[in-house]
Amino acid sequence: MTAPSTPVTTRPEFTAALAADLAGLTAAALPAAALERARQGVLDWLAVTLAGSRQPGALIAQKLAAANQARPAATLAGTSVRSVPGDAALANGLAAHALDFDDSNVWAQAHTSASVLAAALALAEDLEAPGAELVAAYVAGVQAASVVGLATGPGADARGFHLTGLTGTFGAAAACGKLLGLDADGLARALSLAATQSAGLKAVFGTMGKHLNAARAAVDGLLAAQLVERGFTAPAEAVTGQAGYATAFTGTFDPARALDQLRGRYGVEDLVFKQHACCHGAHSAINGIASLRARRPFRPDEVERVVLTIPPVLRQICLVDWPRTGLEGKFSLRYVAALAVTGRGTGPAAFTETRISDPELAMVMDRVELVDGAATLPARAPTEARVELSSGERLTACLRAVDPAADDELAAQRRWLTDKFTMLAVPVLGEARSAELAHAAGRVDQLTSIADLMALTRPPER
Repeated sequence: MTAPSTPVTTRPEFTAALAADLAGLTAAALPAAALERARQGVLDWLAVTLAGSRQPGALIAQKLAAANQARPAATLAGTSVRSVPGDAALANGLAAHALDFDDSNVWAQAHTSASVLAAALALAEDLEAPGAELVAAYVAGVQAASVVGLATGPGADARGFHLTGLTGTFGAAAACGKLLGLDADGLARALSLAATQSAGLKAVFGTMGKHLNAARAAVDGLLAAQLVERGFTAPAEAVTGQAGYATAFTGTFDPARALDQLRGRYGVEDLVFKQHACCHGAHSAINGIASLRARRPFRPDEVERVVLTIPPVLRQICLVDWPRTGLEGKFSLRYVAALAVTGRGTGPAAFTETRISDPELAMVMDRVELVDGAATLPARAPTEARVELSSGERLTACLRAVDPAADDELAAQRRWLTDKFTMLAVPVLGEARSAELAHAAGRVDQLTSIADLMALTRPPER
């Protein structure tokens, strides 16, 4: 199979054409680079989910899932608990997004892997599906989320919707539909059920509610596919049909946008993995300030002012000026700038109540100023960071941070993702089990059964 044709011809045909394209997708036909991106996506999801499994929101979901073990078939990553696939998707979806350290996809306007893999891995484990089927399902899920996300345009985000909860539901439905062997008609109906369940608000950013948006997308997408497999009825077109997703969620829906931007590419080609455990929109500022400190080392008390010139849309994403909690800190440009100015780490430990209350960080935050750049700048545009020192020096950097790796950069990306995996997984699983899991994830498409992969996410018995 060649790269997908991105079926977005006319509005009435949108869902049917997308479903037909997804139905023919197989792991064996993927280009080598797309396959490698999928493997890296699985590796990163496992890392952030294992670490996130110790976060308060994930612990709550685990307790809920542990109470429902009538047919334990799917693993809650980082625990010895197994539950029904829907509860596993909920718990693992929350864990995957709990640290905000999981990947982003600008085409989907979402954290696609958090939702798609939480649903697909739970179902694949239950089905004892081989790794190649999981990879095909994962790529199909990210593709569906990307096509719908590009077609959706900026309107839904402007209305206050969190697109992870919207396009992530389509992605999870497509992935699970693939695993269940739905044909094109079945996939279209699963996507329509995803459309009617899509939900999620940006108002919950900085709380556990943001994690829930990703987790519910996983659960609802899984449910959509399971219902269709059992004969549940749904329209073949609830995306662009009358009173459908396109009119209810956004005033900017345009299938041609997906055709123009994808141009035959797979959605996994836009996966961007995080180096900092916070909103991706803040990464450019962190990287820019860090580059200035490397070029001309300075002390925090030398800094008179930090000016961040940002795409205006970031104010709707990194919307917390003065954070009070670690979760709020992940969405505060002032706070992440202070971390970078002081040379602090930006891993999970940087976003705790203890670190938020650090007096030195508070001092620097008072000196950070946010300035809007051109109104037309997309969220992916870099932030210009200017550090003004008491000596009169003005240091400026403007680095991109939300672009996917090029094909020739994938080997280097795998190396740092492996380091990230080790940092996050070892405290949960220990060194030996973590190494075994990383090796299995690196060849996920060759595994006989995904159940073997998920068994490695359980801490070894002591």
